[in-house]
Amino acid sequence: MNGKSKKLIGLFVLYRYVGISHSIISTVEYLKQRGWEVDIFTVKQKVAKEVLPHGFSVIERPDIPKWVRFPIDLIHFVFWVLRKSFGKKYKCFIGYDPPGLIAASIVGLIRGVPVIYHSLELWVTNDLPKHCLWLKLVPSQAIVLKYLERLFHKRAVFTIIQDKRRAKVLFEDNHLPQKDVYYVPHVGREALYRPEKKQDYLRHKFGIGKGKLIILMVGGINSTTLAREVAEATNNWPSSWHLVLHGYGSPEYLDMVSQSIDRDRVTLSTQLVSINELAKLVASADIGLALYPNLDLGHYEMTSGKIGQYFRCGLPVIANNFPNLVNVVETSGAGVCIDNIVSIPAAVEKIMKDLSNFRQNAYNAYLKYYDFDRAFKPVFQRIKRIK
Repeated sequence: MNGKSKKLIGLFVLYRYVGISHSIISTVEYLKQRGWEVDIFTVKQKVAKEVLPHGFSVIERPDIPKWVRFPIDLIHFVFWVLRKSFGKKYKCFIGYDPPGLIAASIVGLIRGVPVIYHSLELWVTNDLPKHCLWLKLVPSQAIVLKYLERLFHKRAVFTIIQDKRRAKVLFEDNHLPQKDVYYVPHVGREALYRPEKKQDYLRHKFGIGKGKLIILMVGGINSTTLAREVAEATNNWPSSWHLVLHGYGSPEYLDMVSQSIDRDRVTLSTQLVSINELAKLVASADIGLALYPNLDLGHYEMTSGKIGQYFRCGLPVIANNFPNLVNVVETSGAGVCIDNIVSIPAAVEKIMKDLSNFRQNAYNAYLKYYDFDRAFKPVFQRIKRIK
């Protein structure tokens, strides 16, 4: 990359799972197809690095000693980026969530590079721990990051977020007037996946009988997706139904799930696959689950990127009756929203009575709600206008 080029963008992602962040992957692919280059500044990747598309410039900061804590680790990250980006000319930086925004903004101030804020997860003040447990007078790390998010959000050129409801929460919590906002779904750029016949990927891979109905949950296998609770609930499902949990999680949680499941009813799949292979996996199921606990406002205003993965493959969805999910799932006729896990069987029965219509509605909903390129086009045009 020529040091004088201005068709270079820096992404700041302080998470260890870039490889499964469809929004980030989609952004890079969109820009690269239009002749732009992207540097992803991130921490050492622990999850799904092997499934990242080829040609991605993922610049990982090596692991630092565990005793190095916030804010020293953030300062270290900033100086590390300054070294790695020396001599390069960036059009702008995009900071993901408060940690990414803060790091991008500090480097941007030093380098004179404008910053865009892309909010994937809502950090709402009332939902964050206020103080360190060991000393009540000291604010928690989350609260400090929140205050810095407010400061640097005010300086951002514009904001990218999933939808209007989440934007309202974010701007009100950051005490900012809502302006210069672009709505982009947290999803991949893949086209509809319509196999000529029903895929048998999961049946072949895990020996699931042909007569069994496959209910799939993809993504994080952890407490925020209710994975263990759903797995345990299968004991009350018909024996002809089979649950597949496919994704990633901490070894501790995966071990807990593994010990609590009936393997005749549940398959735990943790071998991550490429985005292209993921479509075959998803399309081989019959119904997709997107369930979350109602822990806080961030969860209640959930948009759920995995729903887009299901819809792309024509899978009807069972989701929470949270406002955004109801708007996408039930309003489109592509699934059923429920109050609790106990209601899953009734939702399955409802879908199976009219499966062909639910499947067609899922495809239609994907085109309506999850067209990444259509949503990102005005973002790209706005980036080109940045001085």
